[in-house]
Amino acid sequence: MQGTILVATAGQGVVRSSDNGQTWARTPLGQALEFDGVVRCIAVHPDRPDVVFAGADVGLVRSDDAGFSWTRVDGPFNDMQLWTLSIDPHDGDFMLVGSGAPSRAYVWRITDGGTTWEELPPRIPEFCDGVSKPRILTSTVDPVDTDQLWFGIEEGGLWHSEDRGVSWERIDTPGTTGTVTNSDVHTVLVHPGEPKTHIVVTVNALW
Repeated sequence: MQGTILVATAGQGVVRSSDNGQTWARTPLGQALEFDGVVRCIAVHPDRPDVVFAGADVGLVRSDDAGFSWTRVDGPFNDMQLWTLSIDPHDGDFMLVGSGAPSRAYVWRITDGGTTWEELPPRIPEFCDGVSKPRILTSTVDPVDTDQLWFGIEEGGLWHSEDRGVSWERIDTPGTTGTVTNSDVHTVLVHPGEPKTHIVVTVNALW
């Protein structure tokens, strides 16, 4: 909806403005998303901007009125902390969702808009160096070739799929040059320009 801004917060749910930031309001009471919930990520449906998804400490929630009210999207991640979600920009029924600390880190995909969820490989270790329990901090669908998927872990590296998530390969290679060499991946983006550019942000570098 024009003029609407949504901000995910770590303790005040989703803060919403409907007038381009002039005034703000917190999530109303009585929602699937708690008034004081922890929300790590937000994604907007590519064809229906009034449909918004948020990854929170209760799992995945959905709004059909541009973030004013929220309902739960039932799935295997119920009551798990979700850290990332990404929607195919050409197919709003396809989504990647990643969980993490204090929950176990998993990646799921959906191809039918919210009914059937599939856990994807690889099986991520329960514990890691640096942050105790890993979390899937970032994911993206290549806007040019949507078979190409990416996700990054704090800590656990950069992962790439060429077949819509069926199989994955770890891309970061510590000790070499020319590729990402830090396993603490915070953001991965694909810019569709000429040439197409991949941008990876790690804890202390931009690649």
